[in-house]
Amino acid sequence: QTCALPILKDGSIPWQWDWESIGDLCALENLTGNRTLHKAIKRVPPGSFLHFDGNLRISSTKFLDTIEERYSTPLDAIKILNRQTRKWATENPYISLSGGFDSRVILSSLLHQEIYPNVVTVGTNNSSDSQVARAIAAKYSLEFNQVQLSLNDFLEQAEHISYITNGGKPACHWHTHLYPKKAGVPSNESF
Repeated sequence: QTCALPILKDGSIPWQWDWESIGDLCALENLTGNRTLHKAIKRVPPGSFLHFDGNLRISSTKFLDTIEERYSTPLDAIKILNRQTRKWATENPYISLSGGFDSRVILSSLLHQEIYPNVVTVGTNNSSDSQVARAIAAKYSLEFNQVQLSLNDFLEQAEHISYITNGGKPACHWHTHLYPKKAGVPSNESF
């Protein structure tokens, strides 16, 4: 909310809580649709173009709706994944590796392209994520870094995380900011 307050003030918009959005945030851990915590302010849908007609009316169209459909194969999808993985990988990339399928697919794309990332996992020595990630890192001779987060890590960073996310990221998801920081992932490397 920190960044939004000057905009509200300059626009002479009084604060109005959107109670349904607060309910969504509590129950679902995120806001739905184009809603915000303010009743009169709406988010622009993801992947949208904004059109200004000169009369202070703004409309948007979804970018995805403008893309022509075409047939593609699973191999096309793999080529796209590999191309995007290479595009976003820096010289010394890091990967958040768990026991899950998603992170292992990204790792397989990196390894296929002879990109050898540093592996970072959050958890205790006995957690399945740590055990799986450690075994995979050892198999491919990748540097492995296991991070454990404490309540103090959350408390020490609470104000900063609330500020950089405008208060929109529930505390149960703060680990996505905390553990790369605690692992010492450089800010100029992909993670």
